[in-house]
Amino acid sequence: MAYAFVSNFNLNTVSVIDTLTLVNVATIATPRNPQGIAIHPNGQRVYVGNYRGNCISVINVQDFNVIATIAVPENPVGLAITPNGSHVYVATQTGGGVTVIDTALNVVLTSIPTGYNTMDVALHPDGTRAFVCNYDKSTVHVIATVTNTLSGDAVAVGARPVSLAVNHAGTKLYVVNQNSGSISVFKTSDMSLDATVRVGAAPFGIAISSDGSRVYVTNRTDGTVSVIDGVTNAHIGSIRVGGTPTGIDIDTDGKRLFVANWASGQMSLVDTDQAIATNGLANMGASYMLGRFIGPG
Repeated sequence: MAYAFVSNFNLNTVSVIDTLTLVNVATIATPRNPQGIAIHPNGQRVYVGNYRGNCISVINVQDFNVIATIAVPENPVGLAITPNGSHVYVATQTGGGVTVIDTALNVVLTSIPTGYNTMDVALHPDGTRAFVCNYDKSTVHVIATVTNTLSGDAVAVGARPVSLAVNHAGTKLYVVNQNSGSISVFKTSDMSLDATVRVGAAPFGIAISSDGSRVYVTNRTDGTVSVIDGVTNAHIGSIRVGGTPTGIDIDTDGKRLFVANWASGQMSLVDTDQAIATNGLANMGASYMLGRFIGPG
């Protein structure tokens, strides 16, 4: 069994959707404006960043109850969890950095300054590095997770990066540049630019297939999902979804994309083999999600 945990920004709730039956099995109250989502690798905990609540809600998946609330600097946005589940990294927009949480104790360990309008964070699969995008500076920072310090200089990307993701092999970092309508692709070995890929207007969310062969990007203004070849970095198509798509993730079997649509407050379900979307599923509130929101139950 797998669940999609969908943050409803204006309703101050998280909807829990059974990915097999597409039934909303629970609605969980949160502090103000939940946005970023991260799921523990064991599937037993979900971490929700509450943008105006300035805190992280910790949800127990067994009963869908909030078991802890952790205060963080102002306006948490994107979240990511280490592969061993020991730490959550939280991008804080107005807080101007990345806050590190110990998941065993549910306490803040440290905060790393990366500048105002820090938007999202992604972990390398080996857990040694965190990648952080800064919207104002149009840069990406690398954090060494052993010391929780910045590693090297910031790397320039396209205009106004809003999200980022690392492929499962750990070889490529993808950065979504909202104002450039593009994706910057970096080799993680040396942070050299591998490609710049044009996508649709106002791209926002990103998801990568487990084998790295496909990269999917939501385009808010176009109402589409761009499909990128993960090997050649070529833009190979686009899929029409609901109004103003934001968050996107891939089901555990890799056959379906779940896309949250801000304007309609509903989900689109995309068949990745046929590139066909079914819209209007799972009526929720408007969602402005970042992060991986599908995990085992």
